[in-house]
Amino acid sequence: MQGDGVYTPELVVDGQFGFVGSDGRKASSAIQEAMREPKIPIAMSNVTRDGNQVTVHIEVPRNLPYSAIKYNLGQMLSIWGVSHGKHNFGPFKGNVQIFIGTVPLKQVTVSSYAAYTKPLEKIQLQSHMAIWIVIQKKAMAPTSLPPVTFYTEY
Repeated sequence: MQGDGVYTPELVVDGQFGFVGSDGRKASSAIQEAMREPKIPIAMSNVTRDGNQVTVHIEVPRNLPYSAIKYNLGQMLSIWGVSHGKHNFGPFKGNVQIFIGTVPLKQVTVSSYAAYTKPLEKIQLQSHMAIWIVIQKKAMAPTSLPPVTFYTEY
């Protein structure tokens, strides 16, 4: 469900399968396939919007080992219905750049980011990870991104 153009499926099953909603055979097949995959409950909270920036806090159960978490950014964007490609992200057009930073153990601030060039489906979501999605005409350096501070209960 990724490409350079805008794609709006009528039906998305499990954030993975998108197709025309009137195709009952595909719908049934996708639902059956999705039911075979194990699911992990998540809680989303503190959703805020500031202009064109949306921030969401996502949590998984505390007793769940990190190795069991298999969500990636591409899945979340599919669930939310956000199309993306090399030259678009949702309704925004331009060159899409991704930067990722993680917080070292026992620290709370991300201040160093690396450019990410693989598909968004390869970004495995994890605790205390900052992902910047920049859409503009000219490429930018990751050093111009501001730090992100997480609040934690170490």
